[in-house]
Amino acid sequence: MSRKYFVALIIALIVIGVVVGSYVWSSTSQRPAFSPVIVQKGNIVETVRISGSVQPEVTAGLGFEKAGRITEIDAAVGDSVKAGQILAKIDDIDTQAQYAQAKAQTAQAQAVLEEYQQKVKADKYTLDKIERNRTGTYTHQDTEAQKKQIDADSALVSAQQAAVEAAQQNVTYNQIQVEKGDIIAPFSGIISAKNNEVGDVVASAAPVLALITGDSYKVEAYASEVDAGKIKPGDAADLSLKSDGNSQAVASQVVSIDPASVMQNGVPSYKVTLKFSGGGAAVKAGDSVDVTVTTAQANDALIVPKQDVIEKNGKDYITVSGIGLPELREIKTGIHSADGKVEIVSGLSAGDKILSVTNN
Repeated sequence: MSRKYFVALIIALIVIGVVVGSYVWSSTSQRPAFSPVIVQKGNIVETVRISGSVQPEVTAGLGFEKAGRITEIDAAVGDSVKAGQILAKIDDIDTQAQYAQAKAQTAQAQAVLEEYQQKVKADKYTLDKIERNRTGTYTHQDTEAQKKQIDADSALVSAQQAAVEAAQQNVTYNQIQVEKGDIIAPFSGIISAKNNEVGDVVASAAPVLALITGDSYKVEAYASEVDAGKIKPGDAADLSLKSDGNSQAVASQVVSIDPASVMQNGVPSYKVTLKFSGGGAAVKAGDSVDVTVTTAQANDALIVPKQDVIEKNGKDYITVSGIGLPELREIKTGIHSADGKVEIVSGLSAGDKILSVTNN
């Protein structure tokens, strides 16, 4: 046996030993076998699976803008309400009286204004009559006197217009004060909580009712640090919604990922918020959701089984079978799919043969 052949044999045994040693099973009675497989192209998708819950897209705690005693609540938990609907009132007799008085004062000021305007109109009619009869009954002095009368009455109109505007502003102010005694739905939705009853005295801004959107929802899920690093806003996702014992599949999309972690079951996690891309799902707030986010995909990519990739000293290798001895070749990997496939970015070509693990 020549020295050159002996060295080649030793190298081949070392390569095969590395490959086989990387796949020794924990059971001594079962070890992997290898067979040559041609590297082919295909499509590969990388996904991340996380869990979360359905949340209303918008929530609001509703209270009065001033303190008082509740006199009326026209909503119960579960009721659907419309935007602008009055949901509750407090005792505001004094404010209502001031509002009514302000409206009455405005009406009175408006009536006086119209009286002055009619007087100016009559003054101008008289002036026109005087100027048409200057050569007869009326003189130049009559004309000048009538013009002064018009100026005086016009000044009264201007002053009264200012009085009307002030009165209208007073009406607006008192109307706002009256509205502060009402809880008005800021958007259409469903009452999710009721914290008080008629007769309760409440402080300003204390939450009396809670309102949530009833036809638009979002999903809040939590991902580990590794998974959160793969997810980005805009990624498509599939939701498996679990409501009343039933499961529904709904398309969704990642909206945001919180930059700061929170502790979930003792593990740092990042909140991922998703929106529904389709309507009609029969869900309610609090329903649990399984989320599958598509984080990467490639078409016409080189794909090999993940179990055939050997990791050593921070690098990836694969055993290439060709003419002569097997070759342990360094590769670079890309997408890792959930079904155990790996994209090969460099180091292999379509048609190459690799030693693939098969079980006895």
